[in-house]
Amino acid sequence: PILPSYCEIPPEAQQICEMIRATADSTTPIQNLMLRGPAGTGKTSLAKAIAAGLGLPYVFQTCSPDYEIFDFIGQEYPNEQEVVQLPTLNDVKMAPASAYFNLCGIARLSASWEDVYSAVYEQLHGSMSGNGQFRYITSPFLDAMQHGWVCEIQEADIISKPAVLTGLNSMLDDCRMITLPNKTTVKRHKDAILILTGNTTYNGCRELNQATLSRMSLIYDFDALTAEEMAERAFKATGFPDKAVV
Repeated sequence: PILPSYCEIPPEAQQICEMIRATADSTTPIQNLMLRGPAGTGKTSLAKAIAAGLGLPYVFQTCSPDYEIFDFIGQEYPNEQEVVQLPTLNDVKMAPASAYFNLCGIARLSASWEDVYSAVYEQLHGSMSGNGQFRYITSPFLDAMQHGWVCEIQEADIISKPAVLTGLNSMLDDCRMITLPNKTTVKRHKDAILILTGNTTYNGCRELNQATLSRMSLIYDFDALTAEEMAERAFKATGFPDKAVV
């Protein structure tokens, strides 16, 4: 990441980078971090500074209350160029043989509506038989874990179901891998860094599951900014000339 010129690098950034590098080859490397504090205190800036200090790409995901485990690990989607036009219910009722031919390219005059529905099922689940109808789209989190990047999960404490993040626990502990719905096993890269950020005290925020917190190598709490600190940041970010107004 390239940080803007007005961004103040938090003093903790260098210390955290040194801790990560010093423990990289140990049995308990520092790779899972939690940054907590009010908005605007520098959590994302610190996450980006850590990535820059380690020389790693930075990606992020912003959570919402209805987030599910699939939002973190990705899902299967149809290949647009290979999607077949499925028949309507009326097509199946009125001309099942024609609907079957349009789906399969096979002339079968005796085709029934059950045959058509079986063909529809095969089309929708083609990826399971390897015919390329579907492809697995990975999330920024999974990309970072596979390739050794830094991933910031923003607003981690706003997810309404506490068990969602626990679905990632096998990737965050000594197991260092996760099994996807398509039965593929993804292993965590030795350099991958996960940073959870949250506001904790805001309305709508929830305490994270203890099983997830226990897998954090470091939890850092930010203090709220003073009025003078906020004014100084606003002045640097905007360049507005009148400090008194700011």
